[in-house]
Amino acid sequence: RGVSPPRPFTRGKGPFASKPSKSPGRSLADKSYSPATLYKFALMLFILVPTLLLLLLRSNNESHATNLRHVKHRENSEPQVFVYVNYGAGFPAWPTKLSLKTLRETGGWKGDVVVITDKEKDFAGEDCDVVVVREAGKEIKGKLLDLLDKKYDNVVYLDSDIIVSAPFTLPGNPSFKSVFHDLSDAIHQISAGESQVAMFKDSAGHMVGWCSGCDVWHTGVIALKRSRSEALLKDWHDEILE
Repeated sequence: RGVSPPRPFTRGKGPFASKPSKSPGRSLADKSYSPATLYKFALMLFILVPTLLLLLLRSNNESHATNLRHVKHRENSEPQVFVYVNYGAGFPAWPTKLSLKTLRETGGWKGDVVVITDKEKDFAGEDCDVVVVREAGKEIKGKLLDLLDKKYDNVVYLDSDIIVSAPFTLPGNPSFKSVFHDLSDAIHQISAGESQVAMFKDSAGHMVGWCSGCDVWHTGVIALKRSRSEALLKDWHDEILE
């Protein structure tokens, strides 16, 4: 029996099967190009490559300029102080101390922290400043800016049950995005007149689901700008007392 000569392609049912070629033709390696064709190809590369490089360079420059503007406004809008309120016999000091510990150790916050409290002895030796109050109630949040030193313009209030679970920055990674940057952006928006205070939306994380969905805003983290937030806080304070 004779052996059939091999065909250029084998027809079959597999995913890579192909029909037989009607004419094998020549491969690219077999083709020859005229000097005119080669010249046109070289000219095209000569024009195309520099154009692509210029577009890439322009894109990088625009991105760098945007980042510089973003960094500049963040430097002017970064929180200057974190503030806690721990007041009343029903509020022990340890949750505030734990939150402060995570703010320092996990968040890496090296700046100022102020605790407004009637338990100054409980916070002796803690890495924070203490503002002592003797008579206050729920309306004390509305008095935050009045109780703080006037040097603080960019302020972030934290509830005592807020736990910082991620770093604010990553050394060597300036593009790292954290809640600290979110707060800075929020303060920048307040400065631009877009709002008077900034809060996160409530995540429906209430204990055992009670009141789930009844609160739109989470008042456990509040970003404030003294020059823009004072009037709203006063209204809030008066509303609570009514």
